[in-house]
Amino acid sequence: MSADDEHSAVPEFSWGDAEIPDDATVQYGDGSGNEDYRTCSTCGGDCEPEPAGVDGLGARVAFVCPEHGLHSIVDPFADRR
Repeated sequence: MSADDEHSAVPEFSWGDAEIPDDATVQYGDGSGNEDYRTCSTCGGDCEPEPAGVDGLGARVAFVCPEHGLHSIVDPFADRR
């Protein structure tokens, strides 16, 4: 493995490993009604949410179009960091 490969590899993530604060709330979207973060820019389809994360950076949600691949990555706890 080269040094570049070592830094670009994303460790496997499981929601069971995530530390979620007791006062966390579940919210769909950012409240603005804009759901571009989960709408594929190529086909306009709805992207599927998948867990993603990096050690030391916390949980992220990747939105992946079944046809076109990764569309966006969202940090659901950005306002708490």
